[in-house]
Amino acid sequence: MKSLIVAFVLLGSSAFAAGPNYDLKMELSLEGKHVLSPKVIVPAGETASVDDGKTFVEVVANEGAIQDHKGILMKLTVGTIGKDGKRKILATPQVLAKENQAAQVTVESANGGPADLSLSIVAKRIK
Repeated sequence: MKSLIVAFVLLGSSAFAAGPNYDLKMELSLEGKHVLSPKVIVPAGETASVDDGKTFVEVVANEGAIQDHKGILMKLTVGTIGKDGKRKILATPQVLAKENQAAQVTVESANGGPADLSLSIVAKRIK
């Protein structure tokens, strides 16, 4: 079983009072292979970081809008971790999701093979 490291950056207890918390359920695939299924709870505007020693996902969630569509806006950084511990960023997408509805990000392969990166997120507000 893969070990999973989840880290939350909290700036004191006031971080929870500043806005809602978000419960994020993610499914990440790289080159057509499932690699992570983390579930994290992150305070609005704070960074949650998940890694399994080979792959990492960082996410900041806030209320937001894109082209007059409102929802939960998530800014993500997705990448791999080398044997030397160095992180290589694969993508830095932004995703706007309606609460409790899956949002999908796919980065297609340039050579016509399986998608380089596929990330599905279901976000829920927590009070």
